[in-house]
Amino acid sequence: MTAIDDTKLVQAQVQNAKDLQRLAPNLNVATGSPSVSGYAFVSIRGQSQVNPGSASDPAVGIYIDGVYIPRPSQGLFDFADLDRVEVLRGPQGTLFGRNTTGGALNIITKQPNGEFGAEARVSYGNYNTLDASGTLNLPVTGSALSARITYSFNRDDGYGHNETLNRRTFDQAANHFVRAKLRWAPEGSNWDVTLSGDYNYRRDSGQDVALAGFNATALTAIVTPLVGIVPSLAPLADLTPILTPYLQRKNNFYRSYGTTGPLGETPMDVLKAGGGSLTINGDLGAVKLQSITGYRYSRTDAVIDLDGTPLELAQNHTGFGSKQISQELQLSGDAGSLSWISGLYFSRETGDEQSLFQSLGVLGLPPLLNDGDVLNISRGIYAQGYYELAPGLRLASGLRWTWDKRKVVLHNRSVYNDIATCNVASPDGGNVPPCDQTETTNFNYPAWTFGLDYQVTSDLFAYAKTSGAAMAGGWNLRFGSIPAFSPEKVRDIEIGFKAELFDRRVRFNVALFNAWQRDVQRNLNIVVTPTSVTQYVVNAGNAQVRGAEFELAAKPWHGMELSGSIGLLHGRYDKGSFLDTQIVNGAPVVVDRSGEPLPQLAKFNATVAATQTFEMPWGAIEAHGDFAYISSQSFSPVTAAPGISSADRAIIDQQNALSRIPGYGIFNLRLSADLDEPRLEIGAFVRNLFDKKYNTRTFSDLYSGPLATAVAFPGAPRVYGVSIAYHFGSLAK
Repeated sequence: MTAIDDTKLVQAQVQNAKDLQRLAPNLNVATGSPSVSGYAFVSIRGQSQVNPGSASDPAVGIYIDGVYIPRPSQGLFDFADLDRVEVLRGPQGTLFGRNTTGGALNIITKQPNGEFGAEARVSYGNYNTLDASGTLNLPVTGSALSARITYSFNRDDGYGHNETLNRRTFDQAANHFVRAKLRWAPEGSNWDVTLSGDYNYRRDSGQDVALAGFNATALTAIVTPLVGIVPSLAPLADLTPILTPYLQRKNNFYRSYGTTGPLGETPMDVLKAGGGSLTINGDLGAVKLQSITGYRYSRTDAVIDLDGTPLELAQNHTGFGSKQISQELQLSGDAGSLSWISGLYFSRETGDEQSLFQSLGVLGLPPLLNDGDVLNISRGIYAQGYYELAPGLRLASGLRWTWDKRKVVLHNRSVYNDIATCNVASPDGGNVPPCDQTETTNFNYPAWTFGLDYQVTSDLFAYAKTSGAAMAGGWNLRFGSIPAFSPEKVRDIEIGFKAELFDRRVRFNVALFNAWQRDVQRNLNIVVTPTSVTQYVVNAGNAQVRGAEFELAAKPWHGMELSGSIGLLHGRYDKGSFLDTQIVNGAPVVVDRSGEPLPQLAKFNATVAATQTFEMPWGAIEAHGDFAYISSQSFSPVTAAPGISSADRAIIDQQNALSRIPGYGIFNLRLSADLDEPRLEIGAFVRNLFDKKYNTRTFSDLYSGPLATAVAFPGAPRVYGVSIAYHFGSLAK
């Protein structure tokens, strides 16, 4: 686990989950998606979010004050007034919450402290970037009942520009976030109750979608036969001179050329998300009780042009909705040499997903509507214990069992000249709306952990463990649904140690691990009509990921704090386990795709940070710098079938190249002066100091199909500015 407190979060300018990859080894957070801009594709140790839809679970769980966040569209909420963030790596499920295969991000917000206090922060920078936040801590009835309210607002004019529509992109038009907490904790009592609620509203003018490459051959094959019927299509028979000027280059990195949505809508993204929780802690004699009741809600709406060109080749209008209630009950205690924790977990999520996808609108083809309702129910029971075998030597053992229900009702259809045709199968579907197709499935599976840890000396702690977990199966909601995909199962072994050296001026952590995955969940692209491609989640064989993590923190001299980390990963499919059937010359051919790289797996990432504090008669001056590097990643690799032509093989090779983003490093600086009286902090900052041009994600899935393009999502350029913060009362301590 890597724990990052509020001081480190401010120093490193962590604004939301995507910035966390700069602070922990083998943590990768990608942004940019073919639908909604607010997605956080979180990957830990090569275990990633395969599909952001309403019916697929993530490999990495995100929690706010113990409440599980079910959808990745809620992942980029503002990090306002946090106590700490914990990055847990490896399979989870025997200690708390949901079962996850890759790990968890635990986000813990600050509690009301029973004393009056206030804090206000404002920063302003280039691109008209404005960030403002305020926190108020109130003693309602002395220290027994207290409240804490936090509000934050941020906006900017956008880093990109859509030349076709002459408007800004890659902006934050208006982001509002508010959280309120009420805590009852009477002095001398062993019980406390916290009621919390939050709401997040985010709006932008659309993602910056850059044309990374195009396949002129694919569209030519469709257009050429039509030229005799529609002579106006003749210019499209050769796309090369038309599209070449729109390719992403260093000198036009943040320029895009997309058009509107499938019905002429202006590109945009809107997210409304919120929720609440009621947490009760208390003592029942020798047993401690914790109850966490949670509610999460989200609604997203997005319009995006997915081809990055002025031609109407691929346009999407997507909406997601989710409502989840959850209840977790924990009991824990100590009995001699045994310490233990056990719990019950329940969650019920209802959701819906609509995607109106327009393929080759330039040819006047009708759009397809993917429309589905989702019911996800999860029940779990877990327990874990630690038994002291000898002084300093403990045995750890834990078990969880999870029961999942997955239900979808599909309403997929196509619309042409206001006439709808159903694209769902029997039994309850028909050829006219409402086009219902209901599918239900159930899964149950274990999660477990077993290990030894040893406090060798007061400065050296060593451990070895093995664990396992599963990621829930589910249904595909896309056009012409196929059978449910099964749970993905992961087991691992890990050894490591944690050491404090040189009178605790140096802290050094090492972890080595190997993970085995079975029934790996991956996206598979399928041509559903001669001019349209969609994605399904399938079980794609087995894989192994091995790696190492190194973390260092040091205080070499007075006022200086150094930290750094290195993450190493090597992942591969088991030979012959990932098989795909493709059509070659009209006949099915089995293709072994086991040689492909694992999606969103970066073989190397490293971070380094330094903070020097100079004590002054009036306060302190603090200088902070950090650098983070992550190596290249592939997002949707494919394998060419044997027997295809050399020209088609070259297209697949180019698609794989476009699926990969090169490695990149980002350098940030922050300088601040902290006054003792009044408690004022004045600072200056710069993010991406050297204005590195990099992409955060790619979408090349359409390249070898009839839609012919691959796009990339650029990362933020250099942003700099000044800030001021004021602390009063208990928040000045």
